[in-house]
Amino acid sequence: GCLISTEKKESPGPSSPSPIVLDSDTDNVSPTHISEEGCKPPFTDDYVDMNEVEQYLKELEDEKNLVSEIVQSGATSEEPEEVETGARPKQKPSPPSGSNFLLDGSDEPMCSGVNTSEDCLIPDSELQQTIMQDNPESPPPYSEVDPNSSAALKPPRPVTLDLDGPRQAPQAMDQDDSPVSAGDSVLGAPGETPANPSGPRLGHTNILDGLSEDQLMFGKVQPFWVPDADAMSCMICSAKFTVVKRRHHCRSCGKVLCSNCCSDRYKLLYMEGKEGRVCTPCKTVLERLDKAEMEGVNPSTVSMQSSRPNPANPMEYCSRVPVSEQVAQNPGPSDPPSVMVPVGVLKRNGGPTAESSSGGGNAVAGAGAAARQENKSVMFSDGIRPGGDLTDLDGGSEHRPLGKRPGKSRPRRLRAKGSAAGVNGDVCKSRMPQTGLPYVSGKGKVEDEEIAVWFSAGTFVNFVLNTNLTVLTKRVHYAPINRPVWNFASRGLTSVGQDEVVILLEVDDDEPLPPRDIYVLIQTIYEQAGAGRPLVEMGYVTVDSDYLGSNDHGGWLFIRHTFQAVSDLFLPNPPILFGILVMRTEIPWARVFPLRLMLRLGAEYRYYPAPLVSTRYRKPVYREIGHTIMNVLADFKNYAYTLPTIRGLIIHMSPAKTIISIPKNRHEAVCKALSNSNDPVLALGANFSMSVDSHLVAIQNEDTSYQTQAINILNKERVVTGASFVVFNGSLKSTSNLTAKSSIVEDGIMVQVLPDNMLALRKKLQDMEDVEIGCGPVGAPGPDETVFIKWVDEDKAINIGIKSFIDGKAMDGVPSLRIHCGPDMRSESHLIRWTELFLIRHEGPRAGQERDPTRIAEGIARAVGAALVPHLQTLKQDNSTPLAVRVTLDTENVSYEAGSNGAGLAGEYMNNLDSELVPLLHSTTTSLSLTLELVFHILDT
Repeated sequence: GCLISTEKKESPGPSSPSPIVLDSDTDNVSPTHISEEGCKPPFTDDYVDMNEVEQYLKELEDEKNLVSEIVQSGATSEEPEEVETGARPKQKPSPPSGSNFLLDGSDEPMCSGVNTSEDCLIPDSELQQTIMQDNPESPPPYSEVDPNSSAALKPPRPVTLDLDGPRQAPQAMDQDDSPVSAGDSVLGAPGETPANPSGPRLGHTNILDGLSEDQLMFGKVQPFWVPDADAMSCMICSAKFTVVKRRHHCRSCGKVLCSNCCSDRYKLLYMEGKEGRVCTPCKTVLERLDKAEMEGVNPSTVSMQSSRPNPANPMEYCSRVPVSEQVAQNPGPSDPPSVMVPVGVLKRNGGPTAESSSGGGNAVAGAGAAARQENKSVMFSDGIRPGGDLTDLDGGSEHRPLGKRPGKSRPRRLRAKGSAAGVNGDVCKSRMPQTGLPYVSGKGKVEDEEIAVWFSAGTFVNFVLNTNLTVLTKRVHYAPINRPVWNFASRGLTSVGQDEVVILLEVDDDEPLPPRDIYVLIQTIYEQAGAGRPLVEMGYVTVDSDYLGSNDHGGWLFIRHTFQAVSDLFLPNPPILFGILVMRTEIPWARVFPLRLMLRLGAEYRYYPAPLVSTRYRKPVYREIGHTIMNVLADFKNYAYTLPTIRGLIIHMSPAKTIISIPKNRHEAVCKALSNSNDPVLALGANFSMSVDSHLVAIQNEDTSYQTQAINILNKERVVTGASFVVFNGSLKSTSNLTAKSSIVEDGIMVQVLPDNMLALRKKLQDMEDVEIGCGPVGAPGPDETVFIKWVDEDKAINIGIKSFIDGKAMDGVPSLRIHCGPDMRSESHLIRWTELFLIRHEGPRAGQERDPTRIAEGIARAVGAALVPHLQTLKQDNSTPLAVRVTLDTENVSYEAGSNGAGLAGEYMNNLDSELVPLLHSTTTSLSLTLELVFHILDT
């Protein structure tokens, strides 16, 4: 007989039926592999089950027919052996070895089981060639096409729906000449995927095709910044933000991203051409916009030309051009004409008129006639206009700049009796000459030689910067440094809600006149305060290059005076801010952590806590940022976040004890810091404390590292030392065998606690509870050091030294609000402005639910302005400015007082106030006990 192999081998493929093998010992059919030498069929039928043979041949024939149908339907490629079905990877099929039967298209075998002729034994190679010659398009037996696979029966599913072009778009080529298929994913701006941020694909001529309307405005309008609290991870790569992996905002789209996805920089138009941090997708879009601008492409027309029809508006799928004109314009074979819809009888803004839509008449004349007529409109009860769509409910089709959310427009402020002052331009306009010193009050232009004689004689000179602002200047000898200084004192900044400013500038050798740059600075501060951007304590101002004769001068830091000597100086009425000149490399610290810079200057000049005199051309105390813990707590590159400073929070360190005091009225600020920080770390900035006799200072070494020193009051023993910040860190390991650990880091302290204790600490701060942290070894009889966090009484270190204009009453500790957009009232030559509100008393059982006191005060301010507008010129001539009105609202007492310079106003003014205020106060209903004092300034216009 038959040569049978008993070795088990893999079948040619999962879809290939196993060849039948005859067992030599039994009559059963075994699926054992036959050797490649083949075998002769048995001489008798005793060894073959013909039913199984016929079934096997039928399966082969069905498979062959199925493969032929697939080939004819175009599902296979030109080369049958390279068919790809998706069920298995590409692989050239090999002809099966040891086939027993030959097929010629019939259902019967060519060789009978009883035939002994040698002609039936055809080699496998010749058999394969015979099959391919008979049907060259059919795949070989046991093809890789799986007849049960759905991929072989279904055509490929389209990835995108092409509405503009033909069904089979040409294959695009990217910049690197690599083919781009329609299914390739394209990275877009955060939150959306543009059609093609890298540029138009093949077949599109406009470089701006595929950009959305918002993307066309990238770099031109400021985007809406996604709040940090709404983004726990990067909005591109989904990387989770931590203490080390910080958040960054893209200046183009406003999304919150990590540093890897938002590391590019690009010049943005709304930032006046300055470079801003942008993400990689936005940079690609911005480059396309710049390229389109160079090529003369108008972005405003791209959205209309390349936008796809709106599914909510069927009219966009139709044409208003008659079918006859469409056929006439496109003779020959072309796309079928679009459906024509009638033009509505009601004109739409920007839409075609009846004349232009009908194809005749003068479109310009029709537009002009429509403009002269009164605009008429109809709106259905559901809020949609005729011919409109659902997008009209969102505010129309015009572009809305990024960052502005839809909503009701702010109502115009009503003004009673008298014309309103629309803008601050006439009030804040500078009257300084283009060059030289400002004009002298009462004298006008004065020669420099005469002014120099006045200064050498010790006389002060009052320079006029604008109609309502002057600067008193005097050359004085300042005892703490034993040198002459220029003493600049402003008069009039309070009229725009700004603290008065004093600058002490060391006099250079042979300098007869003060520098003009100081007057320009004070005028700029006045203009910014008039626009609602006043300077505050620890605020800063930056300057341009070549300022005060040097490019190293970077700006000014403004502080309050505490222990410094001011008895020999010429000062305005409080509140006062002193300006200190800082170098350009010190500006980052003035922006991020000004307390550190102030104390460092004090250590440099050995004057506690900081000098008041500015020295030009000095060596900077800080150079590049270097290695500091502030690199983790603040952003020195884009200033997107900084160390949260809690007003009134102070840190006192004494032997074995540290006390952190937080005012109860700053609980909201603490909660905000808790929500913006990560769970394992909480950092809080402190304030300068008047109760300590020394303070920690961070000194920068030559290698840009930092070391800690202390500055103290001269000839006073160090008992209590202040710190500038505190960091609570929940990374202490239980293996350290410590309950907690406290250490000094630069000019602050770090408290390390266990992770569970950190969660408890945050919970107690949220609930305004005191905290006690013992630091030392586990199991020790007592802690080595204890850190206390205490909630103390409300912060009263405000308005120190300020007195009431009515009766001279001290306003120390009385909270107040600066008013920058109050109801101004104007006469022909003067203006009365409400600048400040003192909340002397604010009590009541339902104080949190009652009417806002500022709303009540606004009504009072309108009434006062209306009453005094006719007398503004007289009040100004009597020097009755500033003036104040104090109002008391109680269930048992309703009254008011008015005065200026510590005395009451004259009777004629009080009569006008009675007619306006008395009806208003008696009609005001409130359950609160209020005592408010409003301050007004009279300005020349």
